[in-house]
Formats: sequence, structure tokens, C-alpha cells
Amino acid sequence: MHMRSLIAASLAAFCGLQLSAQTCPNQRSRTVPGSITYGPANNCVGIDFSYGGLRVTQAANKCPTFALITPDHDVAEPFEGTRVDSMGLTSATLITFACKRDYFLWILPDGSQCVVDRVMATQAYGLLVTKGCEIVSG
Repeated sequence: MHMRSLIAASLAAFCGLQLSAQTCPNQRSRTVPGSITYGPANNCVGIDFSYGGLRVTQAANKCPTFALITPDHDVAEPFEGTRVDSMGLTSATLITFACKRDYFLWILPDGSQCVVDRVMATQAYGLLVTKGCEIVSG
């Protein structure tokens, strides 16, 4: 009788380890660098705009219709024996621009300048951390 109990316990422990190994997602986090994407440009005076420590500039006589600022963020990728946990979210920022007409003495057109029209948060991105998979023995 004692031998059967020992075999059953060994089999249960072995199966438990196999199940815990199968539940490990085998992923790690990888940081994707931030980027700025500009939309098509309209003709007006250039811009020099700062937002959250990031400076947005565009050549004179060009005004982008928008700038999409994507921050550094993390993505999960395959990696043996680890998992990822979420540390929070960050979001991309969409800034739209418009050409604002300038006037001399409120009557005569005196060129135009590129101004910020709207600033809005768009797509959310994850901030991840890699952790080891825990083996639970039972």
C-alpha cells in the first residue's frame, strides 16, 4: 500500500510541475522607442512648439496638419521561462495645427503662422516589466 501512495504522490508532483510550466506565457517585455509622425503640410510660416519637454519644429512656410507623438512603450515578445506584468499605461498625443492669418493694422494681411489647434490623447500603450515564471509545487 505504501508503494502505491509513493507512486501516486510522485506522479501528482510531476504532473503539477508540467501544468505550471504550461501556464507560463513565455514572454518578456521589449521597449519600443518613441517617435514623431507629421501629417501633410500646409503653406504658412513654420512652427516651433514645445510640449511636455519635447520640441516640435517644422521648416518655414510649412505647417503640418498634425503631429502624432508616440512615447516609449513596451510590447511583449516570446522568451522562455518569463512573463510580463503591466506597470501601467501611457498614451500617444495627437496635436493638430492650423494656419492663422496675421494682419497689419487689423486690415492688411501680413502672412500667417502655424498655431496649435488641438491637443488630445489617443491610443494607449502598455508599460510592462519582465518577471520569472514561478513554479508551484504541490
